[in-house]
Amino acid sequence: MKQQSYSWENFGQSLTSGVREKIEGLMLPGLSLCLVGGASRQWLSTKTLPLDLDFEIRVEVSDGPAVLIKKISKLLSQHFGDIQIYPFGVFKAEMLDMGHLFRLEFSLPRQEIYLNKSADHGFGHSDFEVKIDPQLTCEQSFLRRDFSINAIGLELKRSDSEISVKLQDPFHGLDDLEAKILRSLSEQFFFDPVRLLRTIRFQLSLGFTLAPSLKNNLKKFNLQKMTVHYFLSEAFKTDFFAFIRVFFQYAEEIKWPLPAFLDSIKKLTTLAPEKCFRATNVFELAIIIAECSGAEKIDESTLENTLGLKNKTIQKLILAKKSEEVILKLQQLDSSLHQTLSELEFFHHPLVRDLALVIKAYGRYPEVFEQRWTYLKKTGHELEIVHKLSRTMADIEVSFSVEDEGPQRDLRKMILAMRTLKFFPRIAGI
Repeated sequence: MKQQSYSWENFGQSLTSGVREKIEGLMLPGLSLCLVGGASRQWLSTKTLPLDLDFEIRVEVSDGPAVLIKKISKLLSQHFGDIQIYPFGVFKAEMLDMGHLFRLEFSLPRQEIYLNKSADHGFGHSDFEVKIDPQLTCEQSFLRRDFSINAIGLELKRSDSEISVKLQDPFHGLDDLEAKILRSLSEQFFFDPVRLLRTIRFQLSLGFTLAPSLKNNLKKFNLQKMTVHYFLSEAFKTDFFAFIRVFFQYAEEIKWPLPAFLDSIKKLTTLAPEKCFRATNVFELAIIIAECSGAEKIDESTLENTLGLKNKTIQKLILAKKSEEVILKLQQLDSSLHQTLSELEFFHHPLVRDLALVIKAYGRYPEVFEQRWTYLKKTGHELEIVHKLSRTMADIEVSFSVEDEGPQRDLRKMILAMRTLKFFPRIAGI
């Protein structure tokens, strides 16, 4: 039989002294805090706690929601200073303790009520009404959560001078946690398309399987109101490319009608990143896309519009990658040459022309090149060559005839810069 209660001393060891003191100060008679979500799941599994702590806060009063929100706000402000107040009785506070930034969320128990009772109607992430009720039981308020493993709570309550810690597991989430199963809690789960995205994310991040009652009902989701914001937000919390592959596999099996923005994202399933870099935002995703073979075949304009990128970011990153490839090839060629190239041969060599192209790109978009190298944790050797060539070319002042075209002038400047820096000596004619 699973343990149903824990000592405050045992639980409190997982908190820093400052956070523990704040929570103890909140524990007034008639008030309880219930740690919910991933934090309670982590503590029950490892006896450790993350930096993000979410609590349901219950009080034994009969005040209406508006009055209660004011009282809770005042109480939290006394302990945490500035707090943020959000709709639906949600409060957020931050505190720095022992070098760690803790983010604490306190919310009043609530229910989410969908006026239309069928998922066929098509809902967005917030197409429901909220009922705040501090008297709701854990079973009643937890029902709005997604999975049984996220409907496990640790209720903190003061009795006399002691604080008790009691397990609240109305939907047997611990059993599913041990069995590594994702199980939805109610029919309303299928009303919110973001819940499908969270299903895929948890499936990948935790390695859990879907309960038959969940997998067999995925067809109930209506994805027409799914937004690119929530799609990317969930995908970036795990392996992005694994996420989209699983998503479109389900989409193919179930035949959901999909919103238009997914057309360009689906094309990314054809890419296979060579290295396991984790994208946490759209710019990092753009870097990974540019590193993939076949990136040139992607419709960059449509994809960048979907991702909210601007000014041909992917094209710039492809040029940044090309700078590395060009320099490596030039180094190999230079070491294998037995004689220097003539100026005419230099001007017409494809690698030299490619180098001129990437130097020009670096001169215009140095921040893109630098950010790419920082993200990929490169040593910077090839980038330093491009940087020095670009800087030296800018300092060279040579008179040119009127007949010289722009690209020709750049090539003449580049050969002088290469000779000055002694880069690729055989190619540069040193």
